[in-house]
Amino acid sequence: HLTISAYGGRTTTQIKANADIPKQADITISGNDLYCQNISQIDIHNVLKSSQFALVSLCTSPRVNKWSGFGPYRFFCSSGFIEFYIPEYSLSSFAWWKHQLQKSGKCRINISGRNSVQINFGEVTNFGCAY
Repeated sequence: HLTISAYGGRTTTQIKANADIPKQADITISGNDLYCQNISQIDIHNVLKSSQFALVSLCTSPRVNKWSGFGPYRFFCSSGFIEFYIPEYSLSSFAWWKHQLQKSGKCRINISGRNSVQINFGEVTNFGCAY
């Protein structure tokens, strides 16, 4: 089982409702926590509509939504840009993942507790990361 608590202004109900992975029946809510089980490689493959089945190929697929808030990608700030990387190839990194990019709305990123940056989805934003 994997567990996550509500965060980023999203309730557990919203996180569950938006998730493509795992299946809705495999996500349960208890208070402010979400639990999931049965993350399937074939389910990830089907959501991506990928021609590949290997986990590494699914994690690195250009069809993976980096901005979903969940998924295999993590980010860091480098020379004023957000750089994405994949720390590990695992099924669990797709827990609560939403494939479709939400073009409306905003993404708030806290960088090492020092800055809060708000980016409109679908826009390119450059910001300073000097500490």
